[in-house]
Amino acid sequence: MKSKLKLLSWLCLLGAAALLVWGGLAPEVRMQSLASSRYSDWDKHWRGGDIAADLDMPGGLLPSNIPGPADTWAGGKAHEIKVRFKAEPGDYTVELLFNEAHEAAQPLLAFSLNGAPMGERWVPKGHGHPAPYEHVNPALTLRVPITVTQPDNELTITNKQGSWAAPARIRLLQGIGFFPAKLGWELLYNGLLFWGVVGLLVAMVFLRSWAGGGLGRAIASTVLMCFMVAMLFVFAELLFRQYLIHVPQARSLAAQETTKTPDAKGKAYNYVTMIQPNPDLEIIYNLKPNLDGFFAKFPLKTNSHFMRGAEAKLEAAPGVLRVMGLGDSVMFGWGVSDEQSALTRLGRLLVARMAMPVETLNLGCPSYNTANEVAVFRKMGRKFKPKLVVLIFVENDFGFPGLMIEPVLPWTTHRCYIKRQLSRTLAPRWRDAFASDEEFVSTRRLDEIRGKKQEALTAEERWHQQVSAHYNKMVGTEAVAANFRELANMLKADGAMGVVVYNPIRIVLGKPETYEKKAGFVVKAAREAGLMGLDMTPVYEKYLQDNNLTAMSQALWVNDKDWHPNGIGHSLIADAIMAELERCDAFKKLASE
Repeated sequence: MKSKLKLLSWLCLLGAAALLVWGGLAPEVRMQSLASSRYSDWDKHWRGGDIAADLDMPGGLLPSNIPGPADTWAGGKAHEIKVRFKAEPGDYTVELLFNEAHEAAQPLLAFSLNGAPMGERWVPKGHGHPAPYEHVNPALTLRVPITVTQPDNELTITNKQGSWAAPARIRLLQGIGFFPAKLGWELLYNGLLFWGVVGLLVAMVFLRSWAGGGLGRAIASTVLMCFMVAMLFVFAELLFRQYLIHVPQARSLAAQETTKTPDAKGKAYNYVTMIQPNPDLEIIYNLKPNLDGFFAKFPLKTNSHFMRGAEAKLEAAPGVLRVMGLGDSVMFGWGVSDEQSALTRLGRLLVARMAMPVETLNLGCPSYNTANEVAVFRKMGRKFKPKLVVLIFVENDFGFPGLMIEPVLPWTTHRCYIKRQLSRTLAPRWRDAFASDEEFVSTRRLDEIRGKKQEALTAEERWHQQVSAHYNKMVGTEAVAANFRELANMLKADGAMGVVVYNPIRIVLGKPETYEKKAGFVVKAAREAGLMGLDMTPVYEKYLQDNNLTAMSQALWVNDKDWHPNGIGHSLIADAIMAELERCDAFKKLASE
């Protein structure tokens, strides 16, 4: 009996080992190509009558979407992509991953290699969400076996039926390899594998205890072992939460790993891809460092200090007037080049009017609110010792920042922080690490659930509410006034000056009800704190009147759907700040020191 129990225990151990090996096995990627992020460019391409796209793998970019015959906007025709690649003869698998697909009219993709049909595959129904996309949807993945018989090859993929699909990447797979990061990821997110291994290990302990001391002792020792392991994990989780609360930068291990190597030069960015999480709950996120690409079709460069613009040293050169910009997307320069932005224009005006060298540092980041901006200055910008700080305030700065990173809650049962930290560490190391939980909670998501009854909220939506509650102290008029006072106190201690610019976004002459005039509060609060206050409302109104216009959207927006100021708007902001500074004797004295 004892020998049989020991044999069974060894079989359980071998079974657990086999499961672990199986969990780490995956096809080797011989080559791959990613998809383009220029969604609007590809829409224009297809709308222009083109029905094909060519690329080389690796190196080339897949189109952002592949229309089908059901898409009248693209001509109602079948569309195809041709992928050229070199490979040794042999058997391979083509793997096509997608971000999204049409929610009703499933695309039918036909694959052919060098003119020979390789089969057809239906793309599973997606959700129909438009770009930009943040994550690959693994449920839409297609795999097609192919046989390569020549060095130079052309793979043709034709969307012959249904509507569009948005590819994320294409891969050529061959052979099997063992990937430790894949095993770790599977143990975290594949419950069948995890509990299978745990069950076999528990069974092994039970059987060996049975063989050594009887059934009763085996049951008691196994139960005690499971209880002790569970309590040890709970204790470790609680200690780890306290560690994350006191050392918040530990949460950004994955982000630090992925940003050690800058993105490829020339990449087109969107709001989501040009930012990275910041573990500091006051800052939340910042621009990625050392970017060299494009945003909204304009060049985008950031330095190693998370600022848009050229590299900067901590100490300004002798005799240089250093000007720092704080704000959200307007200060950042959404929809214009860095040279067109208000801060850079202001720098040029200061050089021309004051005949002295000026350096501008732009810490603006889209969707920040005033609390973010002041925290960024205190923790990142103040060390550069600017003499003048310009903060551009937009009416939505009274509310939540665009994104919120969840705080570490010491007693919540909604999150396992050890698991989340392990997933952040493994994500950069495993190519198919599709995390199910989000790094951020967006203000847009909160707007979607606002007004819903508590009993109608899902568990995830209730969690989002808990996250937003942490940021309540950052919003509202009292928070804005308090942040102005904090900024003013820091600048006074540093012997510097500050200007707060209120920038309205929807002025319609003759219809004041179309925009809320919160400028009075902002300017008054700034001045009471000891900052200069400037309201852009009359400046914009005068421009509209002088040019026989009635609304900002006619001439001062990036386009009729994007309220961000265009080059004219940024020029007006810079001119108004310069005029205010020229009237200020204190600034003239400061600049001359």
